Amino acid sequence: MLNFPDKTACLVNNFLDGFPVAISPEGPISINKFLYDSRQLASSLPKSLYVINLCEDRYAFMVGFAAAMLCRQVTLMPHTTAPGVVGQIFKQYDGSYCLVDYKEFQEGVATHFVETSGSSEENLAEMPSFLLSQPSVITFTSGTTGNPECHEKTWGSLIRGAILAGQRFNLDKGIAHSGVATVPQQHMYGFESSIMTPLCFGGAFYSKRTFFPEDIRRAIGCLSPPRIVVTTPFHLHALIKDRQTFPETEIIISATAPLSSELASKVEDTFNTKVYEIFGFTEAGAVASRRTAESDVWKTYEGVEIIKTSDGLNIFGGHIDSPKRIPDSLEYICKNEFRLIGRNQNMVNIAGKRASLSDLNIKLNEMDGVEEGVFFVPEENNVDGKSIRLKAFAVAPRKNEKEILAMLTKVIDPVFLPRPIFLVEELPRNKTGKITRALLLQAADRLTNG
Repeated sequence: MLNFPDKTACLVNNFLDGFPVAISPEGPISINKFLYDSRQLASSLPKSLYVINLCEDRYAFMVGFAAAMLCRQVTLMPHTTAPGVVGQIFKQYDGSYCLVDYKEFQEGVATHFVETSGSSEENLAEMPSFLLSQPSVITFTSGTTGNPECHEKTWGSLIRGAILAGQRFNLDKGIAHSGVATVPQQHMYGFESSIMTPLCFGGAFYSKRTFFPEDIRRAIGCLSPPRIVVTTPFHLHALIKDRQTFPETEIIISATAPLSSELASKVEDTFNTKVYEIFGFTEAGAVASRRTAESDVWKTYEGVEIIKTSDGLNIFGGHIDSPKRIPDSLEYICKNEFRLIGRNQNMVNIAGKRASLSDLNIKLNEMDGVEEGVFFVPEENNVDGKSIRLKAFAVAPRKNEKEILAMLTKVIDPVFLPRPIFLVEELPRNKTGKITRALLLQAADRLTNG
């Protein structure tokens, strides 16, 4: 555990001599170059309180984040980099601007280009440090239950969260890991796992974003062991479906959507690795984990506790400075353990019977012949006092709707059987691999109305 006797923490901690801060397709990037690039960028940044970091390259994002910290600027992290959302936040935070590492940036939004192609690597012994109380990022909820809410996180809370994650996944043993992330660094899960944790414990993540199985395989091949993959159930399913060999990987971490024990077991057996799942939410960040193939019980990070209140469950301690309401339905086991039932907004009530969409999704995905599937509540639900059936999408090339319904009848209550099941080649997803209700409704409308 890192100690902070002077209430500050360095930008980079525990880097082993000679180990890079990132790996690009051209080769390793040293800590000295990172510090040089960060200071150079900081010297040219516009004067502002807020910056939206849109850099697609993970190393360029790190440089932009570090430069913002040096200038005491807070990095705004919207739930998506879609132009409409970025434009809305840009207008909301007066004087803000965007950092980009590509030429085609958004019209009508002030931008500053991040340059990292220089070769200068001065021996910069002085490591910048920041007060634990310094505001560092503001994250935004997706707004699925209303307007997006913002949540400020200090440098201290980010550092403590990274320390706890590193301890949970045995990254604090003095051995620098290298990793690949399929999740954008603007997403809180991607930011915590592929930016903050390496800064705390040493380690280098591949700088380019990987998406397709071959991209992931090639990127891992550029790294030295022990290796980590930070990803999603969507990408794990694609890797299994690809049926190709996989470079030796010590652990795989998954989040953003429920991971079935069946898929986790397949990944562990196929790639001879261990698969862990992270539980968290925007307000608190990552707070618990489980090894999905072995148990359905989640264990909170060290010092993080679940608190029962009269109106629900809160979580507090560790890196969480004040109690946060848990936006999920949990089965409370003890202050450090729970089972996840589903998001509160994903609970459905039909004919007096309750079910979790997450649980229904897992059952659908476990059906023989179903590669992927998802339930959703249609827009016209509860019209004229009548409860409309759920609907679903499924990727099942060798099955028809009748066959899937017959299998579902054996494992779920008939009131939750979907009508119809849209059979598609792939599920609609955003850039982070998430399936949102808005995307499902749009796709269902296209398929229904042409």
